[in-house]
Amino acid sequence: MVEVRGVLRAWLGGAGLRTVAGRGWVDRKTARRYVAAVEVAGVVWEGGLARLTDEVVGQVVAAVRAVRASGHGSGWEAWEAQREQVAGWVGKDLSVVEIVGLLARGGVLVPCRALHRFRAERCGFGRGGRGTVRVADGEPGAEC
Repeated sequence: MVEVRGVLRAWLGGAGLRTVAGRGWVDRKTARRYVAAVEVAGVVWEGGLARLTDEVVGQVVAAVRAVRASGHGSGWEAWEAQREQVAGWVGKDLSVVEIVGLLARGGVLVPCRALHRFRAERCGFGRGGRGTVRVADGEPGAEC
């Protein structure tokens, strides 16, 4: 929802598809699908941001996203087969870009954003000792 809303806001703000795709970190064809779906929902470019409601964004998401039984695409299934290998690379602190390159050498082509979600959900990346440290607010004008 956030990705779709961001792309549509940029488009309604007057940006072109190439700019919108770059800002939303999506492919230009994906941005074009979002824009086509919002136009079918009755929102026009000249209408402004006021017409971009949660209901409209929900219609766009329903129109452009494929229904998957597992909730994930074919790339996710390919990673499940290599989960131990990916977890090993995550344990060695390899970046997403490096892991994508290693998987590509093995014939598995995957997008970086989806691999980031996979390593966080299935490989435990980002959990553990790196939590947020809460700091008590001081009195106005006092040094903390």
